[in-house]
Amino acid sequence: MCPDLGVIDHARIFQATDGGIENDYGSVVKVTCDDSYVLDGHASVVCQGDGTWSPKPTCKPLDCGRFDGMNSSCVKDFVLLATLYYMECKSDVPNTRIGAPDSTSAPNECEERSRKWMYSQFGCFCHCKVMYNKYIVKTENLDTNDYLLHDTDLKWSCKEGLHEKPN
Repeated sequence: MCPDLGVIDHARIFQATDGGIENDYGSVVKVTCDDSYVLDGHASVVCQGDGTWSPKPTCKPLDCGRFDGMNSSCVKDFVLLATLYYMECKSDVPNTRIGAPDSTSAPNECEERSRKWMYSQFGCFCHCKVMYNKYIVKTENLDTNDYLLHDTDLKWSCKEGLHEKPN
């Protein structure tokens, strides 16, 4: 027989006896981790013939660390709930949301196996309001309210008949 398995921090353990005796040779204890923790080791611990348990797993915090979206310029609000990062972009200025494709509300998720964020880039970036003299400068890629999309180079030229001033 094996001694009592004891406690595994941040884990739930279950031993099905099937009418047998707890901690008897061949007994199997199933281990599952609490939310926001991941199993490091095998999910089953077995009472071995020599009266010892096979190696006990541990439950480690699921921590993916910071990601670029936390420093983006146009985040109105964000919340980290367990392994999900929800973010809301500002609505008073045009912006570009990067990360979850085709969605304005999908969260970023810390993946259990890799312990990495599903989207390495996740954030809201404000478009730039471009102030310029419309009588002498022609722009090619501003929206109708003179905003330049995030991560875009401004394309401009002097209007016909005007030239850049030499240095």
